[in-house]
Amino acid sequence: MTIKEVIDELDGADFEKAIADKFSVDLSGRPKMYSLRGYTRAKDGQIHTDSKDKIITVLLYLNDNWQQPGGRLRILKNGHDVDDFVAEVAPDNGTLLVFKRSDSSWHGHHPFEGPRRSLQMNWMTSEGSKGWHKVRHTISAAVKKLTAAE
Repeated sequence: MTIKEVIDELDGADFEKAIADKFSVDLSGRPKMYSLRGYTRAKDGQIHTDSKDKIITVLLYLNDNWQQPGGRLRILKNGHDVDDFVAEVAPDNGTLLVFKRSDSSWHGHHPFEGPRRSLQMNWMTSEGSKGWHKVRHTISAAVKKLTAAE
C-alpha cells in the first residue's frame, strides 16, 4: 500500500465516523493536516500536549521491528515525568495511535536520534490553523535537515 492509499483511507468517511464516535466529537467539515516524518533528533519527544487548534491526533508508524529503547511514545499521567505513563507505544510498522487533544493529553518519549518514520494526521479547528501549522512544519523540517547534516 502506498502513502497516498493510506491517506485516502484516513480521509474516508468510515474512518472519520469511527474516530468521531470513539471520541464523541463532531469532525464533519473539519480540515485535516498531514505530516510525514522520517527522522527524529535527540531533543525531539519532549513532554507536551498538542496545540489547542488540533482536535484529534492520528499517528501511523512506519518502522520495521523497533528495537530501540528511545523513541517509544508514552501517554503520560502528567506534564513533567516521562517515566510516569499509562501506555508506551513502540513505533512499529502499522501501529496506529489516536488520541483527543486536551490540556492533559501529555505525551513524549525518551531521546532517540535517527530514522523514525511516521505519518501524522490531525483534525484541525479551522483552515487558518492548518495553514499556520503547515508553515511551521515546513520551517521546522528545513531546520532539522540542516542540523542533522552537522
